Amino acid sequence: MDGVGSAERIRVMEDGIAQQVAEIERLERSGQDISNAAHQLTLLRHTLKEMRRQLGQRPVSELDTRQSDIAAALKFLSQKSRPR
Repeated sequence: MDGVGSAERIRVMEDGIAQQVAEIERLERSGQDISNAAHQLTLLRHTLKEMRRQLGQRPVSELDTRQSDIAAALKFLSQKSRPR
């Protein structure tokens, strides 16, 4: 990954995390189950941590809190980037 491509990928991941947090807040306000959304957030945070580790960047402590399956988070991102 080059520097610009890497920075863009990290920004996309950070945006995905922010969207997932907003979705969890929406679900909580409406009294709905947040377990799937919370699990997805865990995956996204872990993937971002791993991306930063591989790039030699120091992870943000808030995002450095959970572990899970990187492949599932990458699948989520690939689905998000497909044209609709």
